[in-house]
Amino acid sequence: MTHVATVPSIPPVEKLAEFELFADLPDNLLRQTHENASLLEVAPDETVLSEGQYER
Repeated sequence: MTHVATVPSIPPVEKLAEFELFADLPDNLLRQTHENASLLEVAPDETVLSEGQYER
């Protein structure tokens, strides 16, 4: 039996611009964000903290 796996991917720049988070970015910054993007896998029970945030 063959199992199909879905591999997460970063959408193209044009699709990123459709997200509200990226909608106001200038084109050059949007392209730079896309070039430097990476996928981060996190277990469902883990919390990802931004720099400067601390768990309470």
